Amino acid sequence: MKIKVIPEDFRVIEKINLSIKPQGRYSIYRLVKRNWSTLDLVDYLKRKYHLTTIRYAGLKDRYAYSVQYVSIIGNGPAEIKEENFSLHFIGKSDHPVTRDYLVGNSFHITLRDLTQDAIAQIKPVLELTKRDGLPNYYDEQRFGSIRHGKGFFTQKLLAKHFNGALKLYIATPAAIDDQKTRAVKNFLALHWGDWERLRQYTTLIQSQKTVRQFRPVLNYLTKHPNDLKGALCQINRPMLELLIVAYQSFLWNEILAELLNSLKLKLYRYPYLAGNFLFYHELPEAIRSYLAKLSIPAPSPKAIFPSEKIEQITNEILWREGLVLRDLKLPIRIRGVFFKPFDRKALVFPERLKIKDITEDERYPGRLKLELSFFLPKGSYATILVKRLQLATGEKLKIYPPDEINND
Repeated sequence: MKIKVIPEDFRVIEKINLSIKPQGRYSIYRLVKRNWSTLDLVDYLKRKYHLTTIRYAGLKDRYAYSVQYVSIIGNGPAEIKEENFSLHFIGKSDHPVTRDYLVGNSFHITLRDLTQDAIAQIKPVLELTKRDGLPNYYDEQRFGSIRHGKGFFTQKLLAKHFNGALKLYIATPAAIDDQKTRAVKNFLALHWGDWERLRQYTTLIQSQKTVRQFRPVLNYLTKHPNDLKGALCQINRPMLELLIVAYQSFLWNEILAELLNSLKLKLYRYPYLAGNFLFYHELPEAIRSYLAKLSIPAPSPKAIFPSEKIEQITNEILWREGLVLRDLKLPIRIRGVFFKPFDRKALVFPERLKIKDITEDERYPGRLKLELSFFLPKGSYATILVKRLQLATGEKLKIYPPDEINND
């Protein structure tokens, strides 16, 4: 089974609930993109077109064809078009585009390189998924910060290992990094501690996005070489928030997996970047009713638990990490950056889930492709459904993103 062979194999269309009208403080745009991550494209638009205060509801994958919405304060251009994206003005609003107005996403996904037997295994799993839903795990996209296999930034931060946290953020290549980024990080690692040399090096290649993110930290260390804690405070707030929530999301996944394991279900293990997803085949009615109503709080000092059982499992997961709830307080103080309390549904039920078509696969002669469509509420991952289907076929899931596009 293969996905994302081309961006159009993974189509995502955002749905927002925001009133659009002729007048308002904010200009609202429809953004269509491929081969761009949302964060990279927003950065590019700010630099090239001088669009400030760009707001958005969700982050969309680089290796997808996606339609989403963004806003800017005041007036902007009617349209911007380049090879891999277009930005089209659709109207005004009194409010910016934010996650608060995101309803969810419609997906149209093409699974390739399938056999007739694999499709025969997929069909009944889709029917069970309509009835029993899926574990609402965060998928690997959430954990980009650990794709180097050396742990979470936030783990080291909580342990007050400031040097280790900084090195993970700045000087540790990840599997998702392109060749230029890996080269920069390798140089930074080789000369780690020689802050003036690193500052001069990054000044020479200042056009690269990765370097622009690191420069405030290195500039600070040049002036305050022993203040590693202060250097961490130079990481921009949105990035710090992503790094914190990545670890929080990992802990949430572990709690859900342990809960499923405690219910004595027949479970299937799917190894992933940060651990193991546990999937059930089907749910007894009583357990389905319980899980469908259950929201699990993310670990935080202010978490409110729905039951003693969930609190106990949370404490067990934290104990494995060498933590207790009260330890989830950052040793650096940046306004708005902390372990925020939030709840997440234990299960997600894909809406309007159906097979759109099954045809010959033009890219893999002699094999078939299957096109799926469905809708998910905000925060849920279509790739979790794909991985559940892959387990049914017994085939290894292969993700084939295109070659890195140089967007700098």
